[in-house]
Amino acid sequence: MNDNPTNSSMGILNWSLLILVSLGVLIVLLFEVNFSSKATVLLWMLACLLSGTAIGFLFGIPKILQNNQVPPSATTPTTPVYQQQVNTNLTEISDWLTKIIVGLGLVNLTKIPPYLSKIASILATGLSQPAVTPSALAFAFACGIIVSYSILGFLFGYITTRLYLAGAFSEADQRALRIIAQKTEEAAGAAKSALQKAELALIKPSDSLLQGNQPPEDQLQKLAEAYNETREKMSSGSLRTRKMTEIIKDMMNVVPSLTAFDISQALKEEDNGKRLAGYAYLYVKPDYQRLEELVDALTADPTPFGQYWGIQALSRVVETQPNAKPQSTILKKLKVYYDQLQKGIDREYELGKLFPELKNKS
Repeated sequence: MNDNPTNSSMGILNWSLLILVSLGVLIVLLFEVNFSSKATVLLWMLACLLSGTAIGFLFGIPKILQNNQVPPSATTPTTPVYQQQVNTNLTEISDWLTKIIVGLGLVNLTKIPPYLSKIASILATGLSQPAVTPSALAFAFACGIIVSYSILGFLFGYITTRLYLAGAFSEADQRALRIIAQKTEEAAGAAKSALQKAELALIKPSDSLLQGNQPPEDQLQKLAEAYNETREKMSSGSLRTRKMTEIIKDMMNVVPSLTAFDISQALKEEDNGKRLAGYAYLYVKPDYQRLEELVDALTADPTPFGQYWGIQALSRVVETQPNAKPQSTILKKLKVYYDQLQKGIDREYELGKLFPELKNKS
């Protein structure tokens, strides 16, 4: 049973059109003219039907309303936003033509019967023998063909456009806008991620690390404490992010000198700084055996900065075995985490690039 009212209406419309066209063809076959005249009538029927359908299509095209306002942004309130919109040329042409047709029709309303009579006379001539004046029956038959099939074509074109093509246009436009929005979000996420990576590359080791006057384990502990202190005392923003990036860069510089480091314990830590040290360790020394522990840590991490560098460490770990497929449980955890991320941010971009299957809707 079909519960879609649009499909049901289209089925009724198609059957009605088929019956009316078949009835007209039957009448033409029964009309007492030769084969050439019958072929001429059928061709005129088709021409009237198509002409009416084209006009009905123009009248039935839905209008497209577009929002040209630039969406507000908390970070860049004065930056103009580039937007692609649906092409409305066909809608505008339809609007112009329908107004022209209606306007000319009203102005020349009194001239329509003579035009119809002239056209019907041409068809009636085709129904008669050469050099023979068309009969009143042939003229009446021609008028009936022209009027009925022009109106039938108009109704079919208009109703089909409203019931079916309007929905198809809307679906195609929305699909195109979704693709544009997705590309825009990916570009925004890529830009934010590239900025963080650029900051990491430009940062130089701190003076305390260059002096090397402390054991590396103690240095890592102090960096973890400095990270926590930075998060607590500095306001959220680019300055705090840069400071935290300096800290994780120092952590990465300390990692090669470590002689004893419990990576499993670091990833399970509730202390944000110690857990960040675990990300730094796997970023420098990726170990595929720690994949599940790393995923558990970053998906439970309450800090966006920690999540980002957890994903960066995850990328390094996955690169060690590019042909290996993670367990389904790991992918499920990442999928739940990925679906909760805001679109257009660096974490969403990096994780979607690392595991494209996460983008698919489940």
